[in-house]
Amino acid sequence: MQTVRSVLIHPSVRASAFRHRRIESLRTGMIDPTFHYAAVKQAELWLRVHQLHAPGSVQSDFRAIYRDLADDLARSLAGQAVHVIGLGSGGGEKEAWILESLHEQGCTLRYTPVDVSPELALLSAEMADRRVHFPIVPLVGHLSLLEGSPDWLPDHNPSEIRVYTAFGLTPNLPPDWLPRQLARQLRTGDQLLISANLAPTEQPDQADYLPACRRLMSQYDNPETLAWLRQALIDWGIAPLLSEPHFDLAELQGVAGFFATSHWLDDTRFDWEGLPFTARAGEPLLLFYSLRYTPARLARELAACGLTLGTGYVTGNGEEGVWRVWQ
Repeated sequence: MQTVRSVLIHPSVRASAFRHRRIESLRTGMIDPTFHYAAVKQAELWLRVHQLHAPGSVQSDFRAIYRDLADDLARSLAGQAVHVIGLGSGGGEKEAWILESLHEQGCTLRYTPVDVSPELALLSAEMADRRVHFPIVPLVGHLSLLEGSPDWLPDHNPSEIRVYTAFGLTPNLPPDWLPRQLARQLRTGDQLLISANLAPTEQPDQADYLPACRRLMSQYDNPETLAWLRQALIDWGIAPLLSEPHFDLAELQGVAGFFATSHWLDDTRFDWEGLPFTARAGEPLLLFYSLRYTPARLARELAACGLTLGTGYVTGNGEEGVWRVWQ
């Protein structure tokens, strides 16, 4: 039986905000990640990519580190009132594990999955609801909401401990942006959980950092991922003007990652959201990037914002880690 679910809509996803991001995407030559997730088609394509190419979807070792972190957190908060806020919640399976462990430890729960995609915010809510029944109200919003007041969440209850999850965010956001915004949100007593895609380095001095990243290229450079990334160009009607996307290994602020780029095929001029846009043949349009940290690199970025990488777990193959973060 289908039921009606209340959903909160943040001003960051109003039409005017999306128009501004579309303008800025072409003006700066870099597609806002929002446009790879916001529409139903993009969400469906992303879920397909995740199912086929994300190691966590097929390897139990990846699930185990999140389960271990969930149990560690739940033991420390046993019996307390907890509000879990899933930032960029996606499909919501990892947040559901957190909620399940907290429930088993007698916590009174509330859950707010936050995603720019209504489809994914609802999916995350449903994923949690299958396991434990408690108040769940999805919030559809862009992560720019973190740049505003920490009071963007409604119905604040001072007796609750807020647990923020930042799973899957570090790969797609500038290294100096996310830690700074997360630090602004945390109040005394709040908890933060963060994950990172890692380069499986084997040398103590990390001299093999870039080669370790390069060995993972097939997780990104594959037909499903390229089709997902091209969908935004199709939706905008500019796909015929651009080359097929291709991946390269590059760095952003000292962190290596996989960068997908298309190039304008010819000198181009057209109106874009009511404004003139021009591009020269061969100029790049960055569609997407996914960064690969090491624990030391992640700790450095967090420390710059007054945050400390705490208790954590890393998969046996060294490709993913998840931690509690202290302020």
